[in-house]
Amino acid sequence: MTKKLSKGHEMEELLRSYFLQAGYYVMRGVPFQYEGFDVTDIDLWLYSRTSSVARNISIVDVKNKKTPQAIERIFWTKGLSEAINADNAIVATTERKPEVKDFGNKLDVLVLDGLFLSKLSKSESHFERRLSDEEFIELVQSYDLGKLDGDWKGKILACKSLLSNGLSFDTCNQWLNISKFFAEQVLTKPSRMETALRCFYFSLSLVAIGIDFILKELSFLDQQERIERLSEGFTYGSRGKEVKRE
Repeated sequence: MTKKLSKGHEMEELLRSYFLQAGYYVMRGVPFQYEGFDVTDIDLWLYSRTSSVARNISIVDVKNKKTPQAIERIFWTKGLSEAINADNAIVATTERKPEVKDFGNKLDVLVLDGLFLSKLSKSESHFERRLSDEEFIELVQSYDLGKLDGDWKGKILACKSLLSNGLSFDTCNQWLNISKFFAEQVLTKPSRMETALRCFYFSLSLVAIGIDFILKELSFLDQQERIERLSEGFTYGSRGKEVKRE
């Protein structure tokens, strides 16, 4: 990373690297909206495939401050995890008091305390060659006509925001539409090919995660049945063929 990050964002990047190396798909800065209102951002959104029939979605709240207000963050993160139907809630805090971890256990919230974060910050586990989330957004914004030419940044943020709505055929179809947009930009904007490619890979990675999540429910079907269910879902959406006929 070349861009100097704030302490909070730097810790988010360290944790992103940590969870990536642990086998998770990780997204930073996922906007959570309710009925059109911007509520908050999810610091880290985690996805893992634990078996052919099980998937796990977790959210992480990161507070790298002198006064982290850890108890309050546990309440907040627990409520947010339930609002988006996440399986697990995690709070990463500089607080080291054992009572904080005990309180987290009572609410079924995993607490990564100050001792863990201190060790993590001294490790060499993070990916120096990887763009930070801030650098990626800055790269997208560097295209002066991006706002007028389809709103590149807006599409990236929309991709992220869809994660808080849950993984389904509907969200996959929206990601596919955005992927199609950036694929077209790769072909028509030679001077912005690298940025458009990064955006294309970004949106397509979400399509892959969405399909993997859907396949959880189809794991016991034979191959032809899976193909038919996937075809129906991508054609008619989450509500299916019969609803479209009504």
